[in-house]
Amino acid sequence: MDNKRQNEKLNLHKNMKTRSSISKSLLYLSVKEYKSTFNFEKAICNHGFFMMAPNKWISSRKSLQRPLRLRDPCYSVMVTISHPPGEDDLHVCVHDVEVLSLEDQQVILVCRTSFIYLFWNFFFILFSILQWTEILIYSFVYQEQVSRMLRISDEDEKTVIEFQELYPRAKEEGFGRIFRSPSIFEDAVKSLLLCFCS
Repeated sequence: MDNKRQNEKLNLHKNMKTRSSISKSLLYLSVKEYKSTFNFEKAICNHGFFMMAPNKWISSRKSLQRPLRLRDPCYSVMVTISHPPGEDDLHVCVHDVEVLSLEDQQVILVCRTSFIYLFWNFFFILFSILQWTEILIYSFVYQEQVSRMLRISDEDEKTVIEFQELYPRAKEEGFGRIFRSPSIFEDAVKSLLLCFCS
């Protein structure tokens, strides 16, 4: 299995691997570089957003289930994200999909979108102002859905280390990453709705 994973690693992005089965695809996102500060459960379960739809935290398996968008914003897939003990990779199980294109894998895990993507989606403007707004936001920012949610990047790691140096107790408790949604649009909607829920 190790040889298979090493071969897959060479064929994809330096932090990504994939393995397909009959009814799912399994992607891997390396967190080895961030092992000293990364705690999967605490990165997700640190405030109430992880309990809000469409997120579903499965405490018995310590995994998060939710839909994520593909490269074409009209399509999404259900994924389960987990971090098995002792592993250097997050496991992102994409349900009901046998084969994912490299582009879709990158959009699920981590990549940057080009402006061509924005123009490609321009025709959707005719259908819905809301969808147009989301496409604009979604196209100008990083489409690093899993990485964005769990704050897995060099910049985030630097911020966590600086924060934990200021507050040693946060380091002791593994606190430092605040869970986000895959897109700014979803975070904005949840924040606005929470402001008016009382």
